[in-house]
Amino acid sequence: NQQTRDHQIELDEELAASLQRQYDSQALSQQRAVVNWNSNYRAHLSITFTEAHLIKNYGLMSMSPYVRIRIGNTIYETRTSTRGGKNPKWNETCRCYLPIGCDVIAIELYDDCLFMQDELIAWATYKIPENYLRFTTETPEHSFEERIVLSGKQGEGLEGELLVAVTSK
Repeated sequence: NQQTRDHQIELDEELAASLQRQYDSQALSQQRAVVNWNSNYRAHLSITFTEAHLIKNYGLMSMSPYVRIRIGNTIYETRTSTRGGKNPKWNETCRCYLPIGCDVIAIELYDDCLFMQDELIAWATYKIPENYLRFTTETPEHSFEERIVLSGKQGEGLEGELLVAVTSK
């Protein structure tokens, strides 16, 4: 019986060592994946879409606007501000990563139409200031607010403004 117990202990130790090697290998692979993944991005952004002040209501009824942004090849959308009209409010935060080589956010505001295709109301291109993309141990993140001027049917920069709060890190 002692021999059987010793043999079982030996098998258990071998199994434990094998499982530990497997775990260590997986942990190292995950660590390498995180390093590679982080090396593709310049910053982590938290963009809060507070509200917009638009010049005109284009619908027969009150508009129900939402925001769509494109950062690199990724598109994000807010929820619809139902009957938000010319002064929609969202207070919605989008968390995303800014790819290396990208410092521009393409912004579009749409009216969420019930029976037709959603209508593009306004648009803008926002270039993130370079100083908000530089990080040190003393300043590991930056927070700022912007009033982004919107273009649309009224003309370049004449459609109103979008208020956003941004944190970059």
